[in-house]
Amino acid sequence: MKAIAVRGTKDVFLHDGKVFVERVLESAKDFSQNDKLKTFSNLSTYLSFETLLKANGIPCCYFTKPYQVNLSLSEIKNLWERERGCFSCPVACLKATQKGKFLPEIDALTALGPLCGIHDVSAIFDAYDLCVKTGLDPVETGTTLACLMKLGEEGVLEKENLEIEPKFGDKEALLKLLAFIGKGEKGSSTLGKGAYQLSQHLQKPDLFMGVKGRSICFDVTNLPYLGLQYATSNTGFTYLSGPTFLDKGLKREEIPGKVKLVQDKTAALEAMGICPYVTDGFALDVFLSMFQAATGIELEEADLLKIGEAICNLEREFAQKAGVDLGTGTLPEKISPSGFKELIDKYYQLRGWK
Repeated sequence: MKAIAVRGTKDVFLHDGKVFVERVLESAKDFSQNDKLKTFSNLSTYLSFETLLKANGIPCCYFTKPYQVNLSLSEIKNLWERERGCFSCPVACLKATQKGKFLPEIDALTALGPLCGIHDVSAIFDAYDLCVKTGLDPVETGTTLACLMKLGEEGVLEKENLEIEPKFGDKEALLKLLAFIGKGEKGSSTLGKGAYQLSQHLQKPDLFMGVKGRSICFDVTNLPYLGLQYATSNTGFTYLSGPTFLDKGLKREEIPGKVKLVQDKTAALEAMGICPYVTDGFALDVFLSMFQAATGIELEEADLLKIGEAICNLEREFAQKAGVDLGTGTLPEKISPSGFKELIDKYYQLRGWK
């Protein structure tokens, strides 16, 4: 299944439509004066590019060190020709060509690029476009093919009889493999299930780089706050579970509380239909005033965060009852930050989890 389409036929009634529209217009006006949001609008998720580079956070050839990332932000930006946004969003953080072809966010660029040994921006963008057209998750697919390439280097694929040789840095092979999976060609089913299933199938479980069966495309060894976010997310690695990696200068003892706060805030705002990308630029009371005008329900900031906390706990409980192995918040040893268990223990204490 690719999607569920829903078409509403009834009117939407607001508690106070006039005030709601006023609040929305005020927030749009505030956006034009908000430096954080304007910067994010200009750079999108590439706002973190230099931070990740300096922290050795963009891995190459499926986490084979040393990393040599031959990409620059200016080179990537040269291919941006226009900005697009989700419906009615003033931030317009999506980047596209003049013909409307969307360009990858930083996680997709990493997965389809350096992780596969590819540093040609145009080739990466072509691979992303192919993923979009065939309905493939570019991040999980990119990490899966990078894992496949690593397995090929280790001589594990001899019995698989692949017609396309997976090889780091081979742009043509990458595109052919993407088309192979996207079209559902015979023998592509294992690749279509992700890196976790692939490594299990080939009896190389230790090669998988991810949590909760979901791949990680960044090296978080030097980014403990980002690592804690991924390790404790109920869904594993996802770029939308709260952009804590932008918080620079956090003291180590502050990390567990900050990650929990961002996760609670993100969960609550997503339940209200608000993109977490804009939350760093607006105070919570801006959204609460809109919510009150729309529903008539008055909430304080503490109430909203409490709801977010309840959502996170409910997600975890649901996953546990569904048989999902949530583990104890561990990361692959290869990319686990120093003293990570201490951060995990503190986070679990704050959550009241066992």
